[in-house]
Amino acid sequence: MKKTTALLTAQRAVVLQAEAPPPQPLPLQGEHEEPPALNALATDTLDLLALWLRQGLRHQGGGAASRAETQAAQLERAGLARSARLLRGVLGQLRAAQRGALVSQLALLSLWMQGVGQ
Repeated sequence: MKKTTALLTAQRAVVLQAEAPPPQPLPLQGEHEEPPALNALATDTLDLLALWLRQGLRHQGGGAASRAETQAAQLERAGLARSARLLRGVLGQLRAAQRGALVSQLALLSLWMQGVGQ
């Protein structure tokens, strides 16, 4: 015996559930689908920052600087000019003798990229 829930008023009866809904296939997200371009760009930038943290900022060779410059150019082309300037500022701080603003620039860039990636 199937039970049905209903609400009775003075004017009518409202059936809240008459029968179980028919099964419907859910749209599946395939693993092969590409993430949106900005998400991928933010992930790449965060990966670069994570690499720097793992290897240490002092141990970054010329390849890291060219990769960061390429990443900054991609950020700029994607409309994230402020993030690109910040990444270039981080590169400048890495090359400079005084690195006073380096930690705050890295933290800010990381937070922005996390925001873009969401």
